[in-house]
Amino acid sequence: MADRNLTTKIIELKYGMKNLTLQVIVLELGPIRRTVNTNEVRTCVVGDYTGIINFSIWNEYCHLVKTMDIIRIRGGIVNAHKRSLNLSIIKSGDIMKIGEFCFGVNESVNLSQEGYIPQDVWEKIQQEEEGRRQTISNGTNGRNNPTITNE
Repeated sequence: MADRNLTTKIIELKYGMKNLTLQVIVLELGPIRRTVNTNEVRTCVVGDYTGIINFSIWNEYCHLVKTMDIIRIRGGIVNAHKRSLNLSIIKSGDIMKIGEFCFGVNESVNLSQEGYIPQDVWEKIQQEEEGRRQTISNGTNGRNNPTITNE
């Protein structure tokens, strides 16, 4: 896990990293979507001088973050989807606007481009995810403790 006081560069992001702090500029905002449990989510593209990545923002942050805002993300987590990396934020994380408009970005390194993750690494990620799904479907939470369900 990364120390929340150290700033991670986009090029340093790897699948499964958690509790990250990044300083990035918002380059693009996607539409706000509603999930089945009425949360709001928006995918945006963020970048720094090392690269760009898709970043999922939730609920109130969907309305606060604007294009060209320079933000500090605390509590970042890296996920994988379609052989690419995606950045999200944990519930206890936060996003703070620290400036706007002037921030160098390297758009030639796109960690969210489909196929960015090499095939052998993608296969390992898929195996890990399948193992987690099987653990959950077997009634454990990865700790060999039964889960509590409402009937």
